This record gives sequence, structure tokens and C-alpha cells, in this order.
Amino acid sequence: KPQSGYQYLTFQNVSYSGGGLPIEVDTGATLVMDTSSIGGSGNFTADSGSTIMTGNFLGLNGSITTSGTVTLNPGASFVFNGTVHQITGSMLPGAVKNLTVDNSKDVSLSKSTDVTGTLTMTNGNLVLDTNNVVAAAVSGGSPTSYVATDSTGNLTVPSVGATQVVFPVGTDYGYAPAWVTLPTGSDRISVSVKPDSTATTNGMGRVNVRWQIQKTNYTIPFTLQLGWMASEEDSVFAENRPAYSQIYLVSSDTVVEQGTGNYTTQSTTQPYTVSRSGITAEFGTGPQGVPAFGTNFVVGHFTLTGIDGPAQVPVEFKLYQNYPNPFNPTTRIQFTVAKTGMASLEVYNVLGQRVATLFSGNALPGHLYAVDFNGSAYASGVYFSVLQSSSERQVKKIVLMK
Repeated sequence: KPQSGYQYLTFQNVSYSGGGLPIEVDTGATLVMDTSSIGGSGNFTADSGSTIMTGNFLGLNGSITTSGTVTLNPGASFVFNGTVHQITGSMLPGAVKNLTVDNSKDVSLSKSTDVTGTLTMTNGNLVLDTNNVVAAAVSGGSPTSYVATDSTGNLTVPSVGATQVVFPVGTDYGYAPAWVTLPTGSDRISVSVKPDSTATTNGMGRVNVRWQIQKTNYTIPFTLQLGWMASEEDSVFAENRPAYSQIYLVSSDTVVEQGTGNYTTQSTTQPYTVSRSGITAEFGTGPQGVPAFGTNFVVGHFTLTGIDGPAQVPVEFKLYQNYPNPFNPTTRIQFTVAKTGMASLEVYNVLGQRVATLFSGNALPGHLYAVDFNGSAYASGVYFSVLQSSSERQVKKIVLMK
């Protein structure tokens, strides 16, 4: 008679004859194996609707060692809940019903797998390496439990539509999830994230990861929300998180800000997030008028705002007065430099304490740089913008009035 909950079968000092003990895990049953192994020569079968929980460090290959016939139905579910690092093992079917990771020491996926039900991230990471996982649904995900995609593997959800879908991905450096919503229709979306600390050309700071988001239909704009941890920010970005949280599409030689309308940011609780609608993943028009699309997204303040050529921008070291002034809470500060070299633009209070670094990096003559200062976290009063190079310095008084 079927019973709810887990059922345990324990053997001690048992020997078999005549081919060993056959085991069948029936529909609705859960076999809790912990670190034990089923050996001998009996057949082993996991029926559709059954669940196998293993804590063996070799995964299914360590749990099922019988020389008999092993049948793992693609409708079966698998839970990896060891206390040391596990691999899923090559015996994991290419398609499973549900897959759960509940191991604080992480689980490495041994082969690409199609999860026709739900991939559940409860505790620890699922390390893909070069393998891919496709999941009809994804549950969970947190700074302590995510799909690690440092290598070439990715997480795919085959049907993303108007309901927001989370891709709980990350790298060795931390959690960096992505959320995708399509206002119309649906599409197959694949997401991975990689470490990337390439400096911005304007020195204005970034999050040191790069999200790769692949679609099958690039005619449908989508809403993209990206998240990251403080450990993944460079110092300039960390000091200006609300103002510099912008989404860009990048290639080896092109940077294009993505989306339309206002950004929505969350800058107080990790993971920090930025979201924007109207993402097209389009760089522009390629040969013969064909749109050119990309897949690599970053967060930071990447745009080189000095778009005027040397003929239009004076080649001089100059800090312009901010506008508006007084301001609440945001104002724009522009500057130019006379020669190529390191420059910084910082904001100080009346006590001489630095409150923000707006620019720090290599500056080029002939470009008009423009950066925003967000004073929402600071008290009303007088502040000073300071432009500094190796040999020159200029100061302007700015007034925050709330």
C-alpha cells in the first residue's frame, strides 16, 4: 500500500545468491540513499514520478554500482544533498523531471541535462563547467545557491513570456542573477555570466562581470533586470552606484546603451539590481541595412560622453560649473583636459572630506566629459567639485538644496 513521506530500507550483513536483489523505486516514492551504494548484480529501476536523493560524492555513479541493468526513467527526479562536493555522475539521464541542488559544498554537472520540470536551487551551487542545463522552470537562487557559469555552460529556459523569469546565475566571484520578461510573445532565453574587469574607457566604474543573454527571436524587445554583489563592483562604481547603474551592450570595439525609458534601481540590499525595458540587443545597422545584434551585457557608466571631435571641443584643462546649481538631487558636471593622462573628478564637503569619486582614469584631449553627481545620500549644503591631473587642479562650488 503506498504511503506518503520518505520510506527507508536498511540492510546489514546481507549476502545475495542467484543474481542479487532487484530494486524498483515506484511512482511517488523517494529513495533516500545518503552516501550508501547499491551493489551486487540485481537490476535497479527508477520509475517515472519517483525521486532519488543521493549524498554520495560520486553522485549516481557512486550510489548505483550494481552490475545489473539500471533504468532511470526520464520522468524521475533527482536530489543531490551531500555534505562534500558532489558530481551528478554520467548516469544522470539526459532528461529528468526535477533536479534539486541542496549541498553547501556545491554540485558539478557531469553532462548537459534537460529538466522538464523544475530546477530547484536550495543550497550550494550547480557548477556547469562546459555543460548546459535547460529547465522548464527555475526555483530558488540566492547569494549562497546559484548556477555557476564561469566556463562555457549556460542556463536556458525554453519559454519566457510576460511572467518574469529569474536566471539565478553567478561566477566564482559571486551571485549575478538576471531576470527577463517579454511584454509580447515568448522566446527561448539562454543566460550565463562571466568575470570581466575590462576598464571602462572613461574611468567611470563598472560591475566586473559580463552577462551573455541569447535569444532566438531578436525582433521582440524585452525587459532586463541584472543583479550583482558588492564584491563584483570596482571602487569608482561602488561610490556612485545609483548614478552609474546603467545597462550596455558591448563587443570588442562597440558600446551601446540599451533600453528605453527610466531605469529602476535597487542600491541598498544585495544583490543590487538595475532594470530597464525596451532592450533590443541591437548595435545598429550592419552591411546592406541588416540590423546587427549582440549578446554581451554589462552594468556601469561606459559611454564616453565626449562625442564632439577635437575641432568642436577646446583642448584645455577646464572644469565647468555644474548644472543645475543649486540642485536636488542630481547635477551634471563637465570637464575637458589639455593632454592625455590620468585625471580625477571628485566631490568634497566643507570639511575637506571626499564624498564621491565621479571619474578616475585616462582622459583624452578633444573630448567633453560629462558625469552626474547624485546627492540623494548627502545632506543639503555646500560641496566642491575638484578636477585633478598630474600637474593641474581646478575647483568649483556646488550647492545641494533639498
